[in-house]
Amino acid sequence: MTAVTRIGYIARRILQNRYGGCVIAVFDRSAYVEVGRELICLISPTLDDGPLSVACGDLDALHPGMRYAPKIGNARIWLPPKPYGWTADSLVGGLAALRCAVVGRTPSAGLGAFVSDEVLSPEGARARLPTARLGLWLADSLAGKRDSVPSETGNLIGLGPGLTPSGDDFLGGAMVAAHALDRADIAAHLYETIETHDVGAISAAHLAAASEGAASEPLHLLLNDVLCGRGGALPARLTALDRMGHTSGWDALAGAVMVMRAVRDTAAMRAA
Repeated sequence: MTAVTRIGYIARRILQNRYGGCVIAVFDRSAYVEVGRELICLISPTLDDGPLSVACGDLDALHPGMRYAPKIGNARIWLPPKPYGWTADSLVGGLAALRCAVVGRTPSAGLGAFVSDEVLSPEGARARLPTARLGLWLADSLAGKRDSVPSETGNLIGLGPGLTPSGDDFLGGAMVAAHALDRADIAAHLYETIETHDVGAISAAHLAAASEGAASEPLHLLLNDVLCGRGGALPARLTALDRMGHTSGWDALAGAVMVMRAVRDTAAMRAA
């Protein structure tokens, strides 16, 4: 058993009083282990950190159904990087820089086109109405209204293929951005609307992490740069985002951008 080098804070919490669990899924450079009723994600040390990640080097011998107990030792605990010093003006500049940086880069599948307003994929076309209703709800919430999350939001759950469908990732990104913008209440309302019995176990684990404001590190670094108006590193940040599953990184970014635009527009209305 190879010692763990880095561990996400939620994975560390899950393993705090448990020795290990059962492997439920194995991929090229990652595997999921069920510990109690929660999941951790074993990753190759070359992959990016996240709240559920456990970086270790002995993944080749894993197979579903086997028991596995990470040897944590003095592993470095990963926490989501925080955006410090952002302002309404820096957010305006960051979103403008992001709009330029994503031109021609959004994947043809998933919901990434919502970031650049390019041609929508089939999933994007199906998401148009629920995301529009969700955007209106966000604007109202930021203005101080206490309306319920629109029921159409539920149509995003399970939208698209994969272990973490595009619609799930979109909502996860929205919750992460809400936390970064100091609106944990919005994230909580969104999470309350998710019917967890309709969500696969792996996606449910990532949505639960997002409800705490945590996702894979590339999303946080990109989000923080946009909030703080730093455009220079955005091309490299987007390249890192490409590593987050098939389209998961872009789907999450689309949800985050929806929230950031709502905050930007609300601030502009107040200033006017």
